[in-house]
Formats: sequence, structure tokens, C-alpha cells
Amino acid sequence: MKQIYFLVITAFITAASFAQNDNDSLIPRGEMESVKAMKFTSAINHHDYVLLVKLPASYNDTIKKTYPVMYALDAQWSFPYLMEAQHSLLYDNLVQEMIYVGIAFPQNWFANRNRDFMPTHTDFDSASGGAPEFLQMIKKEIIPNIDSAYRTDKKNNGLIGGSSGGLF
Repeated sequence: MKQIYFLVITAFITAASFAQNDNDSLIPRGEMESVKAMKFTSAINHHDYVLLVKLPASYNDTIKKTYPVMYALDAQWSFPYLMEAQHSLLYDNLVQEMIYVGIAFPQNWFANRNRDFMPTHTDFDSASGGAPEFLQMIKKEIIPNIDSAYRTDKKNNGLIGGSSGGLF
């Protein structure tokens, strides 16, 4: 029973960790001053997203250094956890500094997750099966945009997702 309460409390904390800013973008409250939020509409699947970008602390120290990029799915939920985890991992020297890019849905999260993360169409959701287009959007739109806007490693990208995002 304690585990259920923990999960419910965790869900409320996650939901409460986001706020609307002046741009109607989702940004984790604890990282407001250092996370850039950008609205993005895909030319491939014609859907709206919010990209959250967190640069490493040393990003402005040198103009020559490049950084690997970790792309996070479900950023409307996962970004606060990812930001918290990266602090510990950096402190313990378990990872190098990197750029974090969260891909969030600005609304209708459940429906959009089924659409974008499910590789095949299912009878229970008529919009499902959009994962191939979503992958193309990441490869051909998001990654090139991030690579052109920031000093990225370009060869050292990662993608993290859980639940349906892990299925993707």
C-alpha cells in the first residue's frame, strides 16, 4: 500500500513541477531560468511540440567545445527527473556534461503519446501507429535544428524514454 501512495505522490509532484510561462511553453519550475522552451511544428507530421533545451554549465566558457546531446521523450513529465538525475551523475563523474533536449506535447498528452510512440496502428486508438513519422521528425527536423543552433558533438546523441516512450 505504501508503494501506491508513493506512486500517487510522485505523479502529483511531477504534474505540479510544470508551469505555464509567458510563451505558453512547458518548463520545469526548478529550472525556469536555465531552460529554453521553443514551440515547434513539424513539417513531417504537422503536429505541435515544445522543445526544452538545457545547456551544460560550462557551455559559455569556451566556444570550441562540443557536447553530446540527450533527447528525452515525454518531457512534459520526464524533464524534471532528468534534470535532477543529471546533477547527481555529474557530481559523481558518471557522465560528462551534455545538452539535454526534451520533446514535450503541449496538450492532449495521452492521445499524442499513442499517436507518436506506437509503431503500428491499434484498434483501440485510431490515431496510433505514427512512430515512423515521429522518428523521421526527430532525425530530419529536431536533431538538425539543435545541431545548427548549438555546439553539439553530432556523433554522440542519445534518446531516453519510459513506458510508451520506451516502446518507441
